[in-house]
Amino acid sequence: MSEHAFAVLRHLADGRFHSGEDIAQSLGCSRTLVWQAVHAIEQEFGLTVFSVRGQGYKLAEPFEWLDVASIRACLARRPMLLLWPWRSRRTPPTAS
Repeated sequence: MSEHAFAVLRHLADGRFHSGEDIAQSLGCSRTLVWQAVHAIEQEFGLTVFSVRGQGYKLAEPFEWLDVASIRACLARRPMLLLWPWRSRRTPPTAS
């Protein structure tokens, strides 16, 4: 997946319409490159991207990116997730 496709995907992740022109300006690239990135997103990730004249591009379903900071924040709030299910409260069997 190209760097541009990831950048376009970050714009579309919120599930709202974004014009190809606005995305292109934000990324400093052409609208053609945005169009190519949208098609790469559909083909390589299997995501559905709506393209509506006069409104722009929109993912069928918004999503939230996982990143290190959000994962750490979640684990800090719920440290028990570190233990489950990898550690059990049962004691290991003893040798006879």
